[in-house]
This record gives sequence, structure tokens and C-alpha cells, in this order.
Amino acid sequence: KFSDFISLQDLPFAAEPFRPELKFQPMYYDEYDYQTRTLKQVYIGKKMSFNFPTYNAAAATFIYNKDIYQRGKDSVASYYLFKDDFAYMHSLMPQNAESLSLFLNLGINNNSDESGKSAAVYLKQMLYNFFYVDQQSTLFLAASSFNKEKEVRAMAVEVLITAIDEQRLPVEKFGEDLGILINNDFGPVGRLSDVLSQCRDVSSKHHHALIQVINHLLINYSIGEKMPTNFKKIIELYYDLIQKENYSISSDVKLIIDQLMVFKSLQSILKKISK
Repeated sequence: KFSDFISLQDLPFAAEPFRPELKFQPMYYDEYDYQTRTLKQVYIGKKMSFNFPTYNAAAATFIYNKDIYQRGKDSVASYYLFKDDFAYMHSLMPQNAESLSLFLNLGINNNSDESGKSAAVYLKQMLYNFFYVDQQSTLFLAASSFNKEKEVRAMAVEVLITAIDEQRLPVEKFGEDLGILINNDFGPVGRLSDVLSQCRDVSSKHHHALIQVINHLLINYSIGEKMPTNFKKIIELYYDLIQKENYSISSDVKLIIDQLMVFKSLQSILKKISK
């Protein structure tokens, strides 16, 4: 917290980091039914969302709170985003990108199938060794790992390899975000498993980082009646990693492994992990 800015505590990111609760909203499109001659809503997935406080204008000299995206006028800022501007936007305050990452999570990366390729441009900024991977940037990277576009997922792989090598990746938070995204059916798990698998066999450091990522993914994963499609690939990757590094799983992870035994297709690989 910045005590000197306590009078601005109602403004996001002014006195302290703004950490709104991550929520997920269903997405629909209208489809015309020619038999009933009516419109019906068709579910197409979920998108990330955050609740923002009511916009309050501050002193004109307080540049940080300039409403440059006209949120105070209820305009849809993401419609005006141009990907070539992302590098410039980040350059304005490179030491603290969390507010920008939050904005871009909502503007260009809130859905795995409809977000397009723009996320790859911002991911390139994360390759710089001075880029601090904060909470919202970690979420951006996690969401990009489910993105429909191969270009985005390929860049996510590059960021993961680089950030792990430079010890900039918050593995616990990244794994937690992945678990939450899987719980909310954010995107196909197969896309995520491909991203993580491409970070394998780079170095022992990368193996240990991936193990920790999957540890926290499993701890934050809520086991339901049906296993997500391709979730087995995550477990198989985990087994391969712990075998290569002669890693002993923790009691917390062991508990999750035992609970996952309800899925018959996983029992064989889980028994190997539990040995």
C-alpha cells in the first residue's frame, strides 16, 4: 500500500493493487429457429469477467487515473484496441503492468475461442527480462495457454520457457490459475497439455518448474463427475516429469491422486505415480 495515496483508495491501483475476484460468465449467440420463427440462445462457452467499482474522476493532474479508455462513459474500450499499440501501452509504465494486463485480459483474452491472435502481441512483451509477471499477467499467460489460435499458444510456450529460465514465473499462481480455468471449462485441456509438453526436456530447471505448476493445478482442480477431455495428457506429462527428476510427490498431491482414482482411465498411470 502507498500511505501517501490513502485519499485515493477508492481508485483502482492508486493506493494499492486492485485485485478483483475472477468470475466467469456464460456466452451465447442468437440463432433463428425457422420452424418456430423465434430466436433462441445457443451456448458457446464462458468468458472471464471482473466487477469494477463505480468510476470516480480524480484531479486532472493525477495522470494514473486518466480515463483514457472512457470507461466513465460506459464505452466498450476493447473495440478500440489495436494490437500494434500494446508495446507502446506497456512502455508507459513497464515497472507495473498489472493494470494493463487486467485491461487486456478483459479486452482481448477473456474467451479461449473468440479472442483471436492479438494476445500473442502482448505475450511478446513478457519475453523481456524486465517484465514482472504479476497476478494479472500470470492469468493472461494461463488464459493464452487455452487459446484457439496456434500462434498465441506458441508464444505462450516461448514465454514459459524464458520466464522459467530467468526465474520470473510465479509457478504456484500459474498452476492455481490453470486449475481454476479448467474448473470453469474455459477451454479445451488438450491445448494446455500441448503448451506444457513443449516446455519439457529443455532443462532440469524447467522440469521442476512444470512439476510445481502441475502440483498447484491439481490442488486447485475440483474433481467432478466427468473428467475433462484430454485431462489424462496432463497426468501423463506429470508422470514423465517426476520420473525424469526422481521427484517424490507431496502428501497434498498424493491426496488428489487418490481422489482421481474414481476415473478408471486414469487408474493405471495414477498407480505408477503413487509408487
